[in-house]
Amino acid sequence: MRTLCLLGLLFVGWAQDTLWAEAAVRGDYVEVSLFWRGQPTETPLGANFVLRFTAAAPLDWENIQIIARGPYDAQQNPLYRSLYLTQRREEAAQRVSLNLLPQHPPQGTPFSGYKELIGRYRVPIVAFGDTLSAHWSLETGEIVLAPFQRARARFVQVGPSPVALCPSVEGFRVQLQNGQLTLQAPADFFPQNLSIRWMREGVEVGQGPTILPYLPGAYWAEIQHRCGAAARSDTLFYLATSASAPLAPAWRVYPNPTAGTLYIEGPAGPTRLELVDLRGRLLFQHTWTSDPTRAARLELPSLPSSLYQLRLVTPNETHTFPLHYAP
Repeated sequence: MRTLCLLGLLFVGWAQDTLWAEAAVRGDYVEVSLFWRGQPTETPLGANFVLRFTAAAPLDWENIQIIARGPYDAQQNPLYRSLYLTQRREEAAQRVSLNLLPQHPPQGTPFSGYKELIGRYRVPIVAFGDTLSAHWSLETGEIVLAPFQRARARFVQVGPSPVALCPSVEGFRVQLQNGQLTLQAPADFFPQNLSIRWMREGVEVGQGPTILPYLPGAYWAEIQHRCGAAARSDTLFYLATSASAPLAPAWRVYPNPTAGTLYIEGPAGPTRLELVDLRGRLLFQHTWTSDPTRAARLELPSLPSSLYQLRLVTPNETHTFPLHYAP
């Protein structure tokens, strides 16, 4: 029994030193996050790990960027010298070397025992549609831990799950800038990879990154990526202030279509929402005081999937918009 307990303790201690790699597609980039969890009592003096990607061609390795690094001490000093990467092709694969060297003090800084971010880098995607996979390997040599123990076998390396090189285009939002409608993207995309169709009340009114709206109504954009991913932006409702004045945003209701949750942004004041079907029957109503600094969240009742009319009633005016309910 004593022998089994000792073996169990040795296994737990060994498993605490873990190196993670996590890959994700965000916009037209692959982001690779690197994490380390080490024992607080034994600190690495230096280590050099290699992440090998089985397919090098889909990514633009000449434009790799480090976008985050850590961890930091209580004074926000980095515990490690500037994270730096070296890369080279090895036949068809791509090798990325992660170099870790402690900063304060010279002999290394104890870890917290928690999973901590070491660094994050991103690489542009140049060939969409493939699946990217990678695995860890260790450079020649030993990992040295304070107090100067060679402990190469103490580290568990967790590689990233394969990722499909086709970014999601969910989350685009319509904005008014200088009298034009434009889109705020949820991540970094190259414009040439996106196809954008602008819709007003369900009718196409333009294409491209911006349009100039001439009529009041509900506007949204339909976005398609060259890899095939497609989505619809949120909906922005506009009212004409006069025949010659530019349109100004009055109310924003999103998402539309909705599965039951609505967010509503509008001018300050008491507001009543009325939801009616196409035959004019009142199905739901809710009253609140609108705050232009934050969106009001509403949960609609369970309804059949269909097109409804949403009315926003204020003391001075009433606005009616189409609402697609798709639970």
